[in-house]
Amino acid sequence: MGCSHTDKTIVNTSLGPVQGIVEDGILVWKGIPYAKPPVGSLRWKAPESMTPWTDVRPADTYGNICPQKGYGPQSIYEIPSQKRSEDCLYLNVWSPANTTEKKPVLVWIHGGSLTREGGTSPQYLGKNLAKKDIVYVSFNYRLNAFGFLAHPELSKDNEFGVSGNYGIMDQIKALEWIQDNIASFGGNPDNVTIAGESAGGWSVSLLVATQKAKGLFNKAIAQSGTYLWPGPHLKEAHNGYNSGESEGYNFMQQLGATSLEDMRNVPADAIVDLFFSKKNTISSEPLVDGYLFEEDVYATYDQLNHNKVDVMVGANADEWGLWIPENLPENPELYKAGLKQKYAERADLFFKAYPISDVASIGKSYADFESDKSFHLHNRNWAKAMRKGGNKVYMYYFSKIPTERYPEEYGAFHGVEIAYALNNLEHDPGTLGGTKPSQLDSLYADKVSDYWANFVKTGDPNGKELPYWLHWDIEHQNYLHFDDQIHSEQFLLKDRLDALEDFLSADSKIK
Repeated sequence: MGCSHTDKTIVNTSLGPVQGIVEDGILVWKGIPYAKPPVGSLRWKAPESMTPWTDVRPADTYGNICPQKGYGPQSIYEIPSQKRSEDCLYLNVWSPANTTEKKPVLVWIHGGSLTREGGTSPQYLGKNLAKKDIVYVSFNYRLNAFGFLAHPELSKDNEFGVSGNYGIMDQIKALEWIQDNIASFGGNPDNVTIAGESAGGWSVSLLVATQKAKGLFNKAIAQSGTYLWPGPHLKEAHNGYNSGESEGYNFMQQLGATSLEDMRNVPADAIVDLFFSKKNTISSEPLVDGYLFEEDVYATYDQLNHNKVDVMVGANADEWGLWIPENLPENPELYKAGLKQKYAERADLFFKAYPISDVASIGKSYADFESDKSFHLHNRNWAKAMRKGGNKVYMYYFSKIPTERYPEEYGAFHGVEIAYALNNLEHDPGTLGGTKPSQLDSLYADKVSDYWANFVKTGDPNGKELPYWLHWDIEHQNYLHFDDQIHSEQFLLKDRLDALEDFLSADSKIK
């Protein structure tokens, strides 16, 4: 891979000129600021427009990611070491060199539970999708306490009387930058698709829900994550959560801060240490604040008050497979007795959906329940809302197990589809360990990413020599099954998800 400078690498943005590089025939701009660094007096404030510059700014190095603690070296989700700083509001653009016509744009929103990671993790890089004739953008946004801490004093300091949700505001600011500037990089601002996995998928469904993001994108892809459950509220205890402001107040007390000035002077490392400790009192979830989100997001979808865009949505067969607790009882009857005690009269509804008959079924029952509750059922509900809103929905189910790179017992785990969808097998964590993808696996990734690229281009994932992907509707519920062979099916996990709905609706706390 060589790098060289050409005139095409110099682009005038609305803030000033930037100079990128050429990598493997693709134009790349790294580390472009899309907002002022949220440091000092701007910590825990809505993102502000960057101060313009006049000299050509080098864009050949990725920007910092938000301060965080990693998953740990034993985790397959651990990312390579990257510079971390509150000064983290940067984005990256990959563009085909033949940009005479404005190309469709894919904006990738990274996952990590809204607490970790960044837009430049190796498997999120955009070169290979740019080779499919689209402009690809990734960006960093504020995470954990930096992105979601609320506090009464911070709300008083805000013109709308709110605090928290800074990470989502950053995402909207990045999308506004894209609207203003992507044409200069060869992209079409009228054909923008947002996509993300896990918390990136949550973010996609949150952006589709909020009117503050209306008109900033035309299509959306949510992979293994849609945020459709009752969440915390800013001003009051709700849905089993304390209020966001009270959680933030306790958090800042633990840091010894008593004023806004104190809060903004606390070292970033101290905030990270507390957030990732057992003493942490705040979640990292979006708040119903009356500004970005006027009601619980699921209610916005129920009432069809969301942005009307075509969507692709799906999840993997073994989403929870890597997170089965080691301390589950090994005796089936003992495990069932514990569930009967926990769920009382609802236990039989649980066993109907997730039967337990022998030792092997214990872990499977647990993982299937958590996968369905956290991913598959929300996806089906999101699909229903988007169809009722008048938009096309394409649903997928990914069960291919990458045995070349991971142990077979990992199954089709959470995040396994990313390297296929983005055609980044060479950057997959399992590959980085030294295993080279086979030609067969590379061809499979090329097919999967063709679906993604086609959807970005036209809103229809289908293309030549690809098994046909029927759109999802409530009557037929077609979906594309990515197994060793790619094929169409109907009514994804219907019996399980219907039984899960019965189980959840019998919960008196939900009523």
